[in-house]
Amino acid sequence: MLEKYYRGDDSWKEFLDVFPKYSDLENDKFFKLLFSDLEMKKDLSIVIFELIGGEDSIDWIHQNNPALGNLKPIECINDDKLLMRLKTLLMRL
Repeated sequence: MLEKYYRGDDSWKEFLDVFPKYSDLENDKFFKLLFSDLEMKKDLSIVIFELIGGEDSIDWIHQNNPALGNLKPIECINDDKLLMRLKTLLMRL
């Protein structure tokens, strides 16, 4: 799966530099809506918000994704291997 292509945390950090530090997450309102039931890193929510596009992100994280082995992006958050899979997918979008 995609996680075998994960280029490491340094590459992820370089990728994050492309995105605004605070984005348009309006006082974390969107962040809380996206990941209300999870302990989620703000940087990941900013990337998803910016790449997928605002409110479409909410639908996207709750839809099965063939590139993630037909998992939902939200299902990849609490497992290190699956999180690498998700990050790899995001860096390829």
